[in-house]
Amino acid sequence: MTALAGAVGVASSGILALTLVVDERMETWLLRRGAARPRLVMAVITAVTSLVLDLIMDSKDAEHASP
Repeated sequence: MTALAGAVGVASSGILALTLVVDERMETWLLRRGAARPRLVMAVITAVTSLVLDLIMDSKDAEHASP
């Protein structure tokens, strides 16, 4: 059980480190392209992506729920 907990900890730490690198590179990319507020742009992209994915999942659920 301890080994499993350790493996989960290492995996989640690795994923966190990877997302921080991606976040930094995205912010740098937006700054180079002239975005005045790259964090705001990233937040809007995340929100829109989340809404689109929700709509897709809702439409798939509606298709499967219909007789």
